[in-house]
Formats: sequence, C-alpha cells, structure tokens
Amino acid sequence: MDDRVQVDGKTINKPKEKVLGGETVAIDAQIEEEARWEPQNIPLDIVYEDGDILVINKPRDLVVHPGGGQPGRHGA
Repeated sequence: MDDRVQVDGKTINKPKEKVLGGETVAIDAQIEEEARWEPQNIPLDIVYEDGDILVINKPRDLVVHPGGGQPGRHGA
C-alpha cells in the first residue's frame, strides 16, 4: 500500500484493516491520466433516430465498452 493510507495518523500496511467508525482516514491517492479514446469511422445500420435517441442494429463484433479484451482497443 506504499504508506498511502493512514487511520488516525497511523500508516496502515494491511488492506484488511478494519474501520469501526469515528476514525479519521487519510488517503494519498495518485490520479492516473485519463485514457483517450479515438472514434472509428465505421458504417452504422441506423434503425431509428430522433433528437433524443439513436437505435442501431449492432453487429456482434462491434465493441461498445473498450477494454483489455479487445486487441488494439484497450485503455491504460
């Protein structure tokens, strides 16, 4: 945990440390740079569209939420 968590001023080294209530917890968090996603120029089969909603017929291999499981399409 790299001395990043303290309870009542005491460094916590075990992630299982219990907090029962009334303690002061301090966390020195490191903010990671936000991932940048690039849009892909792909044709969409638009079924319906108005000012509030867009409905497409999504192919099964079209990635909706990029992550580590998609080669070449992951963040971090």
